[in-house]
Amino acid sequence: MKQLLLILFFLLPGICIIQPAKASHAGNVDISYECIGLNAYRVNVTFYRDCYAVASPFMLGLQFRSTNGSCPTFNVSCPRISCDTLPIVTPGIATSCDNPNNPFPGYEACYYSGFFSVQPGCVYKGLFDFCCLNSAITNVQNPGSQSSFASLELNSNFCNTTPVFHHEALMYLCSNQSTVRSLGGYDPDGDSLVYEMVAPMTGGYPGYNIPYLSSGGFSPTTPFGFSWQTNLDPETGDLFIQPSPGSAQSVIVSIRVLEYRNGVLVGTSIRVFIISVISGPICTPNNATPLPVGFNLPPGASINGDTITLNCNLTTGCMDFTITDADPGDSVILAWD
Repeated sequence: MKQLLLILFFLLPGICIIQPAKASHAGNVDISYECIGLNAYRVNVTFYRDCYAVASPFMLGLQFRSTNGSCPTFNVSCPRISCDTLPIVTPGIATSCDNPNNPFPGYEACYYSGFFSVQPGCVYKGLFDFCCLNSAITNVQNPGSQSSFASLELNSNFCNTTPVFHHEALMYLCSNQSTVRSLGGYDPDGDSLVYEMVAPMTGGYPGYNIPYLSSGGFSPTTPFGFSWQTNLDPETGDLFIQPSPGSAQSVIVSIRVLEYRNGVLVGTSIRVFIISVISGPICTPNNATPLPVGFNLPPGASINGDTITLNCNLTTGCMDFTITDADPGDSVILAWD
């Protein structure tokens, strides 16, 4: 099983810590690793920054520490490969990434990668520590003095690769609109994934929970407060959010992904999200939900409500879906877990 945290916290057989960097308005973090050979790995970091902040660093440093005390600590340098500006809720709306004076917040995603090898029989924990979070975050105490923190756990007894996620980290929600976002993915090794919401953490080994504000009912499972309905599907990673009262705010959310192989926990990772709740013309009002109008099932398959049962004796199969959207100009993307 693998564990993922929305704060992007990954556990690896070797501890990987990103050396503390100084920059305000740090955002979401995704950390993953790939087994590319015998005890050889590539680590990938996706770092999201608020475009009001200074530029992303050219290099991120990771440190791995042994949790079983028998393997040496080591550092990994991850150079920046590329950066992309993320689209906002409504296509064509300019953000602070286009103009620093624009009131709508924008985010840039930058991608880093590095390589390392470990001894067999090692269990490492890797940490990411980047200062500091945006001071506008509304659900934790003193966010401007807290680090954007993530970690990994890796067990070199397994040639394991962390999950691949379907979508970029969630950034925006429109107030007074119910939302379902897929935060899940798939496992290249075929491992079973379990998703859970956890408390966001700040820097320092082994990482410390950031205290929530004492009022408002904030917690790992109610990051928007007690008046909002928030549910995470532990099997798919789908996050349902029902705004109430729907006021504008910005919250930090952490999701841990647990990775199991034949019932044995082989890896964990944490995703960190800064989610901004916005309103105004940037949000498309009265958006119609795309509807499936027809599909063809392969031989031996059946459907009951929203569940499709496939014939496992098939080596290959094909299902054709037709989706319609009543809003002209909308793009529809079909994904599955």
